[in-house]
Amino acid sequence: MRNLIIAIVILAFCIPLAILGFYGTSMPTSIEYLQSDKVTEATPNKIAEVPIQHKVVANVPKNEQQKIEKTITKKTKKKKVIVIDPGHQRYADYRLEKVGPKSTKWMPKMPASTYGVSTGQAEYALTLQVAEYLQKQLKREGYRVKLTRQEHVIAMSTKERADFAKKNEADLYIQLHADGVTNAQAQGLYVISPAANNPFTKKTYRESQELARSITASAKKKKVTVYKTGQLHSESLSALNWATMPTILVELGYLNNPTDDRRLAQKDYQLLLAKSISQGVKAFDSK
Repeated sequence: MRNLIIAIVILAFCIPLAILGFYGTSMPTSIEYLQSDKVTEATPNKIAEVPIQHKVVANVPKNEQQKIEKTITKKTKKKKVIVIDPGHQRYADYRLEKVGPKSTKWMPKMPASTYGVSTGQAEYALTLQVAEYLQKQLKREGYRVKLTRQEHVIAMSTKERADFAKKNEADLYIQLHADGVTNAQAQGLYVISPAANNPFTKKTYRESQELARSITASAKKKKVTVYKTGQLHSESLSALNWATMPTILVELGYLNNPTDDRRLAQKDYQLLLAKSISQGVKAFDSK
């Protein structure tokens, strides 16, 4: 009886050890699962092996990598916004507003438009026409373009137009006008930018002047008639003072000069002006 009890005790210890030994050599451990190339997926009936999707790293030449990076950057680069202001409107607004932030000087919200001495064309109509041509040109170059107005009968002051540019987060603000001074001998395009001593444009006058030079150079290259050097700077022009981004005012020509007036009425010349300004913006932006 004693021998039987001893035999039973020995079997009770040996059988579990044998079982553990058998499964220990035939089943992978949890560490082995992690180190293998496959992920184990348990199912009610079996253990299935699912291949891991490894990341493939291509050995791309450095010059090809640079091309790819440039392409990706070009596609993801945010388009610049340009706001164009077609100067004036059908009816003048003689209510007063300040000429600039915190200024003590005042002027009409929107002075009267000039009219052609020979054709009778209105400045507000001419500027909108050229603005629409310019908008199309700039869009072709990849810019986002907005106009401050798209109709003639509107009440929008000088400050409100600059505010429109700011609200639309414009990178550049281009204003179009046509001169009508008493000197009928003057003719040709010129660009006004903020002067270095303009107290309202200290942060933007350098870029504004550079943009003006670029547009004048483009106009000369396109054989557009340019008045003298094509460059003027202002320390008090309210159209420039309210802008918070680089800005210029392009005088397309002189409506009180018979030659300029007739030239400005021609579609081909208007398109040439638009193309000149567009190419000037592109050249400025590429620097």
